[in-house]
Amino acid sequence: MREGRIFVDMQISKDWLHDYLPVDISTARLSELLTATGLEVEKVHEVDAVPGGLRGVVVGEVLTVIKHPDADRLRCTTVSIGGEQPLEIVCGAPNVAVGQKVPVATMGCTLYPMGSEEGLTIKKGKIRGQVSEGMICAEDELGLGQSHDGILVLDPSAVVGQPLSEHLGLESDTALEIGLTPNRMDAMSHMGVARDLRAALLRHDEEVLWSPPMLSEWPTVGSGLTLDIQDPSACPRYFALKVEGVSAVPSPEWLQRRLKTIGAKPINALVDITNYVLHSVGHPLHAFDSRAIQGKALVVRRATSGETFTTLDGVARTLHTDDLVIANASDAMAMAGVFGGLKSGVQADTTSIVLESAWFDPVVIRKGAKRHGLNTDASFRYERGVDPSLGTEALELAWTLLQSIFPDAKVTGYDAFESTDAPFDDRVVHIDTQRIQASIGEAIPVDRMRSILLSLDIFITAETGSAWTLSVPAYRWDVTREADIAEEILRIYGFNAISFPPAMRSYVAYEDRISPEMLRRKAADYLVAQGLFEIMNNSLTRAQAYEKHPSITADSVVPILNPLSQDLGVMRPSLMLGGLDAVSYNAKRQNADVALFEFGRTYHKSAEGLSERNALGLWLAGSYPGPHWMTGEAKINFFALKGLVLGLCQRFGLNVEEQGMDAEGGEFAGGILLTVGGQPLASLGWVDDWALSQADLKQPVLAARIDWDRFVKAASRVKIAYREPSKFPRVTRDLALIVDAHLSYGELYSCLRQVKEKTLQRIELFDVYQGKNLPDGKLSYGMRFTFLDPNKTLQDAQVDGAMAKLLKAAEDGVGATLR
Repeated sequence: MREGRIFVDMQISKDWLHDYLPVDISTARLSELLTATGLEVEKVHEVDAVPGGLRGVVVGEVLTVIKHPDADRLRCTTVSIGGEQPLEIVCGAPNVAVGQKVPVATMGCTLYPMGSEEGLTIKKGKIRGQVSEGMICAEDELGLGQSHDGILVLDPSAVVGQPLSEHLGLESDTALEIGLTPNRMDAMSHMGVARDLRAALLRHDEEVLWSPPMLSEWPTVGSGLTLDIQDPSACPRYFALKVEGVSAVPSPEWLQRRLKTIGAKPINALVDITNYVLHSVGHPLHAFDSRAIQGKALVVRRATSGETFTTLDGVARTLHTDDLVIANASDAMAMAGVFGGLKSGVQADTTSIVLESAWFDPVVIRKGAKRHGLNTDASFRYERGVDPSLGTEALELAWTLLQSIFPDAKVTGYDAFESTDAPFDDRVVHIDTQRIQASIGEAIPVDRMRSILLSLDIFITAETGSAWTLSVPAYRWDVTREADIAEEILRIYGFNAISFPPAMRSYVAYEDRISPEMLRRKAADYLVAQGLFEIMNNSLTRAQAYEKHPSITADSVVPILNPLSQDLGVMRPSLMLGGLDAVSYNAKRQNADVALFEFGRTYHKSAEGLSERNALGLWLAGSYPGPHWMTGEAKINFFALKGLVLGLCQRFGLNVEEQGMDAEGGEFAGGILLTVGGQPLASLGWVDDWALSQADLKQPVLAARIDWDRFVKAASRVKIAYREPSKFPRVTRDLALIVDAHLSYGELYSCLRQVKEKTLQRIELFDVYQGKNLPDGKLSYGMRFTFLDPNKTLQDAQVDGAMAKLLKAAEDGVGATLR
């Protein structure tokens, strides 16, 4: 996920796209076109049908076979792979014979035999004195099976020189990871992505053939069930298809490969078909075991008070009366559009199923999923609105797949419910083309605008000059106004196709002498110069962490009304956990030495209302500032963090006071508090165990939390002044004071700073001692005092008097004695 606009990562198979749009296009150009239309391709990777993808393995024909002169069990062969000269290959298989079509691993290719994770690279060499320029392979050597009885003999029709993966239908696929905005529900499938690709190709005047899969219609049958839709507003469309003669066997290899390419796990043929349909056309299906439908009744209703239901993950859930469920005559079988039931789904001995294809109200599904902390592929799509016209088409695709896997399968019942009140008609949008051209900043030709809209299935139903009336398909839930139409035209026309104006005007914006942004930049430069890395976390964070937070109450946290997931359920009240997650992420990747900082907003709720504040967080873990040949490895220590924060304050001229800080549950185990003008500015200390456990961290972490709004306010008041270095000498005096061991240096420093002495320039701590020659419970602070009078040379008597005042203040204020 990315800060600001939320993106959803979706995997797309290039081969699967070709089912809808059979065009010869490179992966690079495909990625470029999709990204240009707004479907940003973030990652591309090859997915092999077998390890290594059989790259470098081709079909060969055995031309000659003779016995090896120095080995009884070896044969010397010549094999043609379609080149000018045949290859000489030494083979140990007893079944090699002239005329066979065989798999040949050529020199330089790498094989991954069954059970071996390490590849075997084929090299030219000599075997018992005879040259061997490749390898005729057995089934297990290719990673295709367990047999090693002899070489794999191919069909005689195999074409010499053809890649073996192509001959066997085991070509590698390409997976594209697309960053999709949640409003683009129409593109959350291979068919949807193919539609955008078609529009992009037509924009470049390329010929395309739209080739949706051939679907089989089931024969006319009677009703197999009794549908009882008790809440038509929540479920205005429901289709149920009963199919017998099926079983929960593994899916065909091609179907499993497709699901694996997009990161889905194959389960069995019946479940895999529903997942295939989901990712193919974007419409969820659910398969019930027919035996679970007691009384042959399918009821769509709200849950009853206190009703319990065990979902597929084995969790028993108490349902809310607003939850929508699919039930039989007596019990709930599934949470509608969210999650199936443990006992009603496909079982190992299932032979008859009922396929559900429905349209559920997005608000009902979203609230139900949120209540139970569930986020499934189905709920994610239903929450955003699936294409209401695909209900029967999705069932037809599923039936087509069932027929191909189970030839004896038959449809024994079909039932449908369609509410006449459902608003599923195409949407009417009125636009003005001249206004759209002005908003885009380019006079896009009207004919080009027409062709773009047509390629997006948006039809012009009326046209009066520049005023057009458009019919927008129901599946484009996000296109409702003229601005949306302008965006659709622009993304297909191409942002890069917009020409630059002949003249560019720029203006220098006025900026305050000391602006918050300038201070932030300077602070970031300082921290980066100290070896820290800046991070940026999402302002949305997991709700669970703040339900039992030791110091941040749940009612002070700002919740999200309709979160995408529980991990994005609340607005962060603190930067702490986000920074610790970053430390943990690095630590789990062998990068334990971490120094990070983050500028960000925190969000709060109180009796006065909602508020937000700017904050700066620092985190140190492992070694800081890192190992050096002179000092060795420097583990993090509190004073390194303190030096960073005090250095930042000094950089902006802030005079801060220091005091002890008690433990703050969920944040700090203890530390110090820095104040400016009597107001808290920064908290520094070791992170407490509760917070570390939330981030799954085992190592100690130092952190600082700075109120950046207060920092900016204080820094803005600082007046920069320049003065000439004094021509009079400074005078230093050292003093060792014995105090109670529990007294912090900060308390002693504050006490001494209250003495009114104009010539006192600086107080520095140079020694801390506790042990021999000191009373029990006491320690000694060695301090250096620097005095300066800018107008004259200080006399000893004057300095002695100042020291006497300081000693008395320490005696009276904190009970100190001279050592």
